[in-house]
Amino acid sequence: MPQHSEDEIASRRATVSNLYRKGWTQMEIADEVGVSQGQISQDLEAIRIEWRNSMLMDFNEKKAEELAKIDYREQILWQAWERSMQPLKKKSTKMKGEVDTGQRYQDKKKNQQVKNLETTETTEERLGDPRYMQGIERCAQQRIELLGLAAPIKVAQTDPEGKAVAARTWRLIDHTGGKPVPAPDDIY
Repeated sequence: MPQHSEDEIASRRATVSNLYRKGWTQMEIADEVGVSQGQISQDLEAIRIEWRNSMLMDFNEKKAEELAKIDYREQILWQAWERSMQPLKKKSTKMKGEVDTGQRYQDKKKNQQVKNLETTETTEERLGDPRYMQGIERCAQQRIELLGLAAPIKVAQTDPEGKAVAARTWRLIDHTGGKPVPAPDDIY
């Protein structure tokens, strides 16, 4: 039986992994790749071990990746915000006086410009598109949640009618033979 190089095995396992995730059976994969079903079974076991190990990755690294994505989106949003605040220049052209449609047609045909056009240019001040600022705020909120910087939300206990409950009451079945049973709050 020929020995395969590490690169060949890695390439085969990548193909096996892709086909497996698409729902192919081991026999279908074996036929496609050109190895036995037993080899595919061994490859899948190695792939599963690799997947498990990759799930145990350094979460700080994953956080850094996500933070970089958030930073990039925020940078794009800030650029868009700045552009949305730039003055908007509008140019409009209108004809002055009366123009003979026959003459205008002849002028276009001869590639001559019509001489009685008036061009106006206006500048409109803009305050900025608030959607970009909302996106920036979402990025900041995502960063706060990812880093765990948000203060915990305190939720008061209420009864079914929404009134605050001062103390919990516990209904316990006595399995202690008459000895007092502490409430869960006293244990923890």
